[in-house]
Amino acid sequence: MQTRRFLILSLILGAVALTAAAQTRGPINELKFTLLDANVQKFDPPVPSRNGRYDVALVLHLDTSAYDNDLLPPDSAPFLYIGTHELRPLASDYKDGRVIFTFHDPNWEQLQGGEAMVLTTLHGDPVNNPERYKGYPRFDPSIIGK
Repeated sequence: MQTRRFLILSLILGAVALTAAAQTRGPINELKFTLLDANVQKFDPPVPSRNGRYDVALVLHLDTSAYDNDLLPPDSAPFLYIGTHELRPLASDYKDGRVIFTFHDPNWEQLQGGEAMVLTTLHGDPVNNPERYKGYPRFDPSIIGK
Protein backbone atom coordinates (compact mmCIF):
# COMPACT_ATOMS: atom_id res chain seq x y z
CA MET A 1 0.00 0.00 0.00
CA GLN A 2 2.83 2.43 0.86
CA THR A 3 4.61 1.60 -2.38
CA ARG A 4 1.47 2.42 -4.28
CA ARG A 5 1.09 5.79 -2.52
CA PHE A 6 4.74 6.56 -3.14
CA LEU A 7 4.33 5.76 -6.85
CA ILE A 8 1.22 7.95 -7.16
CA LEU A 9 2.90 10.81 -5.30
CA SER A 10 5.97 10.48 -7.54
CA LEU A 11 3.82 10.64 -10.66
CA ILE A 12 1.97 13.72 -9.40
CA LEU A 13 5.20 15.51 -8.50
CA GLY A 14 6.70 14.61 -11.87
CA ALA A 15 3.66 16.00 -13.69
CA VAL A 16 3.84 19.22 -11.66
CA ALA A 17 7.56 19.57 -12.45
CA LEU A 18 6.97 19.04 -16.17
CA THR A 19 4.15 21.57 -16.19
CA ALA A 20 6.32 24.14 -14.42
CA ALA A 21 9.19 23.53 -16.85
CA ALA A 22 6.87 23.93 -19.83
CA GLN A 23 5.52 27.20 -18.46
CA THR A 24 8.96 28.70 -17.88
CA ARG A 25 10.17 27.89 -21.39
CA GLY A 26 6.92 27.56 -23.30
CA PRO A 27 5.98 28.60 -26.81
CA ILE A 28 7.49 31.79 -28.17
CA ASN A 29 6.56 33.95 -31.16
CA GLU A 30 9.79 35.75 -31.97
CA LEU A 31 13.35 34.66 -32.56
CA LYS A 32 16.53 36.54 -31.80
CA PHE A 33 18.84 36.36 -34.79
CA THR A 34 22.17 37.36 -36.21
CA LEU A 35 22.30 38.66 -39.76
CA LEU A 36 25.03 36.61 -41.44
CA ASP A 37 24.99 38.33 -44.82
CA ALA A 38 22.92 40.46 -47.17
CA ASN A 39 23.71 40.46 -50.88
CA VAL A 40 21.91 41.50 -54.02
CA GLN A 41 21.62 38.50 -56.35
CA LYS A 42 20.46 38.03 -59.92
CA PHE A 43 18.43 34.93 -60.77
CA ASP A 44 18.20 33.20 -64.13
CA PRO A 45 15.59 31.91 -64.53
CA PRO A 46 13.49 34.38 -62.52
CA VAL A 47 12.09 33.19 -59.18
CA PRO A 48 8.30 32.75 -58.99
CA SER A 49 6.58 34.41 -56.02
CA ARG A 50 3.11 35.29 -54.80
CA ASN A 51 3.50 38.74 -56.39
CA GLY A 52 4.90 37.60 -59.73
CA ARG A 53 8.40 36.66 -60.78
CA TYR A 54 11.60 38.49 -59.91
CA ASP A 55 15.13 38.24 -61.27
CA VAL A 56 16.93 40.42 -58.69
CA ALA A 57 16.52 40.34 -54.92
CA LEU A 58 18.29 41.13 -51.69
CA VAL A 59 19.18 37.72 -50.24
CA LEU A 60 19.48 37.62 -46.46
CA HIS A 61 20.80 34.77 -44.31
CA LEU A 62 19.84 34.84 -40.63
CA ASP A 63 21.25 32.62 -37.89
CA THR A 64 19.11 31.63 -34.90
CA SER A 65 18.97 28.98 -32.20
CA ALA A 66 17.46 25.62 -33.22
CA TYR A 67 16.26 25.20 -29.64
CA ASP A 68 14.35 28.50 -29.75
CA ASN A 69 13.06 27.70 -33.23
CA ASP A 70 11.59 24.46 -31.87
CA LEU A 71 9.65 26.52 -29.29
CA LEU A 72 7.71 28.33 -32.03
CA PRO A 73 4.09 27.31 -32.51
CA PRO A 74 3.83 24.12 -34.57
CA ASP A 75 3.42 24.50 -38.33
CA SER A 76 4.09 28.23 -38.18
CA ALA A 77 7.16 29.49 -39.99
CA PRO A 78 8.70 32.74 -38.80
CA PHE A 79 8.49 35.63 -41.26
CA LEU A 80 11.14 38.32 -41.41
CA TYR A 81 9.78 41.84 -41.31
CA ILE A 82 11.93 44.75 -42.39
CA GLY A 83 9.58 47.64 -41.76
CA THR A 84 6.53 46.86 -43.90
CA HIS A 85 8.34 44.24 -46.00
CA GLU A 86 7.00 40.80 -45.11
CA LEU A 87 9.46 38.10 -46.16
CA ARG A 88 8.71 34.39 -46.08
CA PRO A 89 11.56 31.93 -45.53
CA LEU A 90 12.79 30.27 -48.72
CA ALA A 91 15.01 27.81 -46.88
CA SER A 92 15.88 26.74 -43.35
CA ASP A 93 19.02 24.72 -42.77
CA TYR A 94 19.75 23.08 -39.42
CA LYS A 95 23.41 22.73 -38.41
CA ASP A 96 25.09 22.28 -35.03
CA GLY A 97 22.15 23.51 -32.94
CA ARG A 98 21.55 26.48 -35.21
CA VAL A 99 19.05 27.29 -37.96
CA ILE A 100 20.06 29.38 -40.96
CA PHE A 101 17.06 31.02 -42.64
CA THR A 102 17.20 32.39 -46.19
CA PHE A 103 14.94 35.26 -47.25
CA HIS A 104 14.61 37.18 -50.52
CA ASP A 105 13.41 40.78 -50.78
CA PRO A 106 12.80 41.69 -54.44
CA ASN A 107 11.67 45.19 -53.36
CA TRP A 108 14.75 45.95 -51.29
CA GLU A 109 15.42 49.22 -53.12
CA GLN A 110 12.36 50.69 -51.39
CA LEU A 111 14.03 50.30 -47.98
CA GLN A 112 15.19 53.61 -46.52
CA GLY A 113 17.24 52.30 -43.62
CA GLY A 114 16.22 52.36 -39.98
CA GLU A 115 13.30 49.92 -40.40
CA ALA A 116 12.75 47.47 -37.54
CA MET A 117 13.87 43.90 -38.29
CA VAL A 118 11.66 41.28 -36.63
CA LEU A 119 11.67 37.48 -37.04
CA THR A 120 8.24 36.37 -35.82
CA THR A 121 5.30 34.03 -36.22
CA LEU A 122 2.93 36.90 -35.38
CA HIS A 123 2.24 37.38 -39.07
CA GLY A 124 1.35 40.97 -39.86
CA ASP A 125 1.95 42.29 -36.33
CA PRO A 126 5.12 44.31 -37.08
CA VAL A 127 3.25 46.04 -39.93
CA ASN A 128 0.06 46.63 -37.96
CA ASN A 129 1.71 47.54 -34.63
CA PRO A 130 5.08 49.13 -35.48
CA GLU A 131 5.21 50.99 -32.14
CA ARG A 132 5.60 47.63 -30.39
CA TYR A 133 8.93 47.05 -32.17
CA LYS A 134 10.70 50.35 -31.45
CA GLY A 135 13.62 48.73 -29.58
CA TYR A 136 14.32 46.07 -32.21
CA PRO A 137 17.39 45.89 -34.48
CA ARG A 138 17.25 48.29 -37.41
CA PHE A 139 18.01 47.70 -41.07
CA ASP A 140 21.17 49.41 -42.27
CA PRO A 141 21.59 49.47 -46.07
CA SER A 142 25.37 49.66 -45.66
CA ILE A 143 25.38 45.95 -44.72
CA ILE A 144 24.49 44.96 -48.29
CA GLY A 145 27.42 43.24 -49.95
CA LYS A 146 29.63 43.10 -46.87
